[in-house]
Amino acid sequence: MRWALFYPLQSPDSPRPACPRTSPVPASRRPAEPFYNQGVTSGLLKVILIICGSLCVALGVIGIFLPLMPTTVFLLLAAACYARSSERFYQRLVNNRLLGHYIRSRGRGMRRRDKAITLGMLWVGIGATMIWTAESTWLRLVLLGIALSVTVHVARLPAFRALPAAGAEDVPA
Repeated sequence: MRWALFYPLQSPDSPRPACPRTSPVPASRRPAEPFYNQGVTSGLLKVILIICGSLCVALGVIGIFLPLMPTTVFLLLAAACYARSSERFYQRLVNNRLLGHYIRSRGRGMRRRDKAITLGMLWVGIGATMIWTAESTWLRLVLLGIALSVTVHVARLPAFRALPAAGAEDVPA
């Protein structure tokens, strides 16, 4: 029934057209397969993608602890590499209890708890830098401006809360 996706004018129960030229949707207008359904057939390319995905996971984990390294970007790259090379690695990453929410919540915002932790660490770090490191007034004002703009940005992100049930999907707040 997979062919039914490409022939939207026919019911899924009708037989497949005998010739693509007589199908109601021209071949040039049929949607392409999503990238995650296009598996790689070359063994060497699969190994390379798995290595790149693993490297991106490692960089993403490092990014959790280092403030200037992005986490979500590297985890999304890892998910893309794994989706093209290994379904098992992809599922393990997406369903991971520590890293999976970075991928599943992409584009939806941040959890309220994560917002509070992010803003708390931001203000402690910027405050400590302003007090003990920045000696000139203009540098302190620049740091204050950066902290205020990041605070406004994080505050404007949509917030959602996780359901208390284990394994449940996150819902908007």
